[in-house]
Amino acid sequence: MQNWQRILLGSSLSMITFPVMAQLVDSTYLDKDYSELDNILTASYIRYDYKYSKYFEQRTIELSNRSIDKVIRFEDATAKVFQDTSFFYADSNRLVKLKVYKHGLREGALLKFWPNSLKMREELYRADTLVSGHCYLQSGEKVPYFPAERMAEFPGGMNALYAYLVDNIKYPEKARRKGIEGRVRIKFIIQEDGSVADLKVQKSVEPLLDAEALRVVANMPHWIPGQQEGKNVKVQFVLPITFSLQ
Repeated sequence: MQNWQRILLGSSLSMITFPVMAQLVDSTYLDKDYSELDNILTASYIRYDYKYSKYFEQRTIELSNRSIDKVIRFEDATAKVFQDTSFFYADSNRLVKLKVYKHGLREGALLKFWPNSLKMREELYRADTLVSGHCYLQSGEKVPYFPAERMAEFPGGMNALYAYLVDNIKYPEKARRKGIEGRVRIKFIIQEDGSVADLKVQKSVEPLLDAEALRVVANMPHWIPGQQEGKNVKVQFVLPITFSLQ
């Protein structure tokens, strides 16, 4: 039996049962994005906070069918240091992900499951470091391991991104004459094909500088798209662009 199997089997009882000696300390209504609400009228979930002898637990329930959405355990209620095993569910209590923590660090197994309940991936961690990993198709066939998530990346990396900005930003002459400087923050979406879309000024300095920052971001080449479980996904990115006359 492999190490990750021994670890998983060794913790199986705590994974499928909930301790009975618990104190309910709080309950909170949540919307579909898990933001807190003041009342139940527009709530999609309710989160119960429990205190156990060795950890705190947050249990989130979907209100439409009263099914468990996720169970997350913390070593500390305020610092939110992960401890023990966390469970994530879908479709009426179908387990989709399991993570094991010790003092806030991943320690032991991480498992993800396909909708047919077969394993999608299994990873073994020691002190938050990946030791081994395996990936599977929905049919159960094993495939070469790949990370669960990959961030979108500018072609050539961050150094290439900075070089692009230096080569392409044109300091607005009016702003130069007036001595206007500052850092503009541009928020945008990197699409599944790597193109840039939905540009917005998150932090403005001055209309001329804002417009130039938007222009240079809009004209970027396609990025290498982000991925989740091998599929391209949209990724939100915030880019600070500094205009300095020094």
